[in-house]
Amino acid sequence: MNIKKAVCLVFAIIFLVLGLVGLALPIIPQIPFLLVGVILLSIASTRFKTFLKETELYKKHLKKYVDKSERLSKIMDD
Repeated sequence: MNIKKAVCLVFAIIFLVLGLVGLALPIIPQIPFLLVGVILLSIASTRFKTFLKETELYKKHLKKYVDKSERLSKIMDD
């Protein structure tokens, strides 16, 4: 595992935990933390990226936005 993937994995775990804490505490916004955590996890893990791209939620709602966005497209195609 290279250093970029390791750093992304650590930050993904931090953001996902903050998102989960945000579910219990209404002061902390959970959606932005969960989204950043999922994006970082997809950078760090090819298995998670493959799983994410095969879900119906991704195909139905997110694929068109990822295809339009140059930056997200680069992340999801690597």
